Amino acid sequence: MTVSSGLGGESMSFLGSELELSMEQLQRAGAASIVRSLINYSSEGHGLPGIELFAGSAGWVTETIMAGCEPLSLVEYSSDKCSLLESKFPGSDVVCCDVIADFPKVAARVASSSVISMDNPSAIFGTEGQYCEHFDVLPLVLNVDSTLQRVVVLNLNIRPFGMSKISGWSERRDEFYGSTNDWGLTEYIDFYRCLCQNFGWHVREISSIPRRGTFLQFLVLFLERTS
Repeated sequence: MTVSSGLGGESMSFLGSELELSMEQLQRAGAASIVRSLINYSSEGHGLPGIELFAGSAGWVTETIMAGCEPLSLVEYSSDKCSLLESKFPGSDVVCCDVIADFPKVAARVASSSVISMDNPSAIFGTEGQYCEHFDVLPLVLNVDSTLQRVVVLNLNIRPFGMSKISGWSERRDEFYGSTNDWGLTEYIDFYRCLCQNFGWHVREISSIPRRGTFLQFLVLFLERTS
């Protein structure tokens, strides 16, 4: 079985059987449930202001993790998908823009959000392939000052596959992380802890939850300002 990479329709071999596909769907649903429970436990319940920075067409991340946020902001580049978001979530604040290039348009919403989700593509993306994973958007988010405690949810790709088929992906990862040849999950968590601290955030906790197989994780960062 193959799955689309989301890059011009190119497909890559990933899942070998319908059983594996079913297991992946169960794993993703379980991960979303755990993330939602962690957010509720950390922030004492529902009614949290939240923002989804790559809302797409309101897939399972938006529906299972972010739907309980109130108010909810949804950011998406495609105007067609923005219209779909407005119809699916009539009470939400939909912002149609390139969240990275036009970040000032959403910075105030990020500052007032307790939950920030980045369900970004897990490779190179953008109209000219100028972005990679969450490497461009996460520093923008961390640089927004806020007195709120903050839960940041992002995709962590521990063992990328098919990098040789996507020009520039390996180089961008090396630029962001340095060499990860001998890294396990602990090293990645230490990296994000240091990154957040460098932006002036105290890291209360970092949780990692498998989202798909063993290579893609939800990284859940529980942050508060150090001063």
